[in-house]
This record gives sequence, C-alpha cells and structure tokens, in this order.
Amino acid sequence: MLYGIGMRKAMSLQEVGVLLGLTVQRISQIRAEALAKLTKH
Repeated sequence: MLYGIGMRKAMSLQEVGVLLGLTVQRISQIRAEALAKLTKH
C-alpha cells in the first residue's frame, strides 16, 4: 500500500493508517520491523 504495491497509487502513512485503523506511529513501527527482518535474512 505504502509504495503502491497491490493498489492503483502509493499511499501516505496517514492514508494507510486510516485504511487499517492504525496510527501513523504504529504504521511506521510495522514498516521498520518489516525492513529490519528483510535486511537480516
């Protein structure tokens, strides 16, 4: 969503948060955790 994967356009952290019912801070945390996992393996 954030980068437009699976969507028509890229979305901001705010837009993703509204869509998923999460705060911008939580979306940022999830993103950071996912990127850390990807770089680790």
